[in-house]
Amino acid sequence: PNYNTTNILQTTLNKVALSFDGCMMGTVETRMSVGGIGGFVTLKFWERGPHNNDFTLSTVIYEPHRFLFSCL
Repeated sequence: PNYNTTNILQTTLNKVALSFDGCMMGTVETRMSVGGIGGFVTLKFWERGPHNNDFTLSTVIYEPHRFLFSCL
C-alpha cells in the first residue's frame, strides 16, 4: 500500500500512573493537530490481564478537560 505519512497524527504520552497494586493504569495522551485540525487530549484507563503483564484498554475519555493535566 502507498501511505501518505503527512496525514499521520503525532501522539505524545504525557502522563502515566499505576494503581497501588499495579492492576490498573491511567494515561494521558495528546494528539497534535495537523494544519490546525484534529488535535485533542485523551484520558485512557487500562486493566492488567490475570495471567500476564499486558494491559488491555478499558475506557477512553476524549477531551476530559479543556485545561492541562497537572497530575493523574
